[in-house]
Amino acid sequence: MPKNFEQYYAKMRNIEDVVPSIFEKVAKKSGIKIVNEAKDKTDQEKLVDTGAYKRAWHADIGEIKQKFWVVRCLNSMDYASHLEFGHKLKNGKRWKGRFVGKYALEKTLEFAHKELEKELGSLYKKD
Repeated sequence: MPKNFEQYYAKMRNIEDVVPSIFEKVAKKSGIKIVNEAKDKTDQEKLVDTGAYKRAWHADIGEIKQKFWVVRCLNSMDYASHLEFGHKLKNGKRWKGRFVGKYALEKTLEFAHKELEKELGSLYKKD
């Protein structure tokens, strides 16, 4: 722990320099996590039997502004939105969606928050 203001200031400046790389690292881990969660949930729901829907999940990680990261997850199958949000059937009834993407997003947000707390906490505790 810093003993005086100058040491504390120097430590905070060092943390400021390292934080963007931590956010990038967590964004990359989150991209992998969200795809894995979506694939696992697809298996659990048994929505389709060909495996094409499961294989179509992918994520892009990109820097949208300097030091700000975004993770985009999508499924490129034509029918993905119907499985996610539901659709109307020929008999007039409605088939309820399974919210695979929403579930994966919620799990990944929990993961990202824990990872950031762990990474930033360990960074602050270093002397």
